[in-house]
Amino acid sequence: MKRFLGICAGNLPTKVGPTLVGIVCCSLMAFLFLGCEWEDTPPLKSMEYYLIGTWDSTRAETAWETPGRLVIGYDTITITGSVRPLNTDFTKGITLNGYSGQTDTDSDKKRGILFIKDRGTVKSVPYVFWYAAGAVRMLTVGDEAVFETFKLQ
Repeated sequence: MKRFLGICAGNLPTKVGPTLVGIVCCSLMAFLFLGCEWEDTPPLKSMEYYLIGTWDSTRAETAWETPGRLVIGYDTITITGSVRPLNTDFTKGITLNGYSGQTDTDSDKKRGILFIKDRGTVKSVPYVFWYAAGAVRMLTVGDEAVFETFKLQ
């Protein structure tokens, strides 16, 4: 053991060698411990590239309801106004973490799921993306019973 510590610490006296080795080992362990992210987070996921942007509802404004807007970033989503499938389950006006997964693609449409984390819970909402006339990007969020359509601004 003395030979090993002497090799690790060089030609330092025996009392200094083990102390130096201990300091170096503790420093490396602290660096590794503090340098690692120990949060319970899912692997890095993002929104599909074609979803990123500001989406405005195609619904007309009424006296009691403001049409909704979705601002989708690389791994975030902000919901403002009235968005029918997202009205009751999500906090409005703040940036929420989110990602998407594409489930199906045909020649005209891409279908998938938006995963949005709000108040510690990840909730899912289906979407359909397509191009309208003139290469306008459109997005429908929700299912057949409750949905809303958006146009990319």
